[in-house]
Amino acid sequence: MNSDADAEPPDPMAVRAVALQKVLEQDFPAIERGINDFLALRGGMVAATAAVRGAIEALRRHIYVEHEFVLPPLQRAGKNGPVVAMSSDHLELWRTMDEMEQSLADGSSPKTQQQTCQILRAELDQHMSREDPIVFRHVAEVLTAQDEDDLRDGIENAVLPPGWVCSDVRTE
Repeated sequence: MNSDADAEPPDPMAVRAVALQKVLEQDFPAIERGINDFLALRGGMVAATAAVRGAIEALRRHIYVEHEFVLPPLQRAGKNGPVVAMSSDHLELWRTMDEMEQSLADGSSPKTQQQTCQILRAELDQHMSREDPIVFRHVAEVLTAQDEDDLRDGIENAVLPPGWVCSDVRTE
């Protein structure tokens, strides 16, 4: 019979990885909600448009935070495969967000806007499914205590600088 006293203590690295993953994913529910509200036209077109614009703003900020606070420590640790994979996903998402914002600004047909938003949703779903096994498992290994503090501060306080765009880490 096993008792709690016989149980091995949790792996501190695994506990840290889960905590960091929660920090990094905290924006996703609001982002997903904004995209889903637009796809369902929840609250009518004006409200749905505001919701997806808010989601795009939050996703752009999230990408900025990852590029500033997560990818550099991974690169320094030689985890170039995960960095390139996430950077590629971020570029794809960034371009689709540009297309979505353009379709809203130029008054594209609702059908075109919905299709673009569906593409954004699919890309985000794919990114999220890849981010966990590709990046999050490495984050706890490589982030120093200072990196982790910077990341938490960035998530809480970072503002997307005007004109900042997602770049391809392979060309930096």
